[in-house]
Amino acid sequence: MTTGSDVDRIIDNARHHAVSRV
Repeated sequence: MTTGSDVDRIIDNARHHAVSRV
């Protein structure tokens, strides 16, 4: 199971990837 921290970390990672792609 994933904890709130893990979710936040995944979201932050996705955000960075999206910014890098643009």
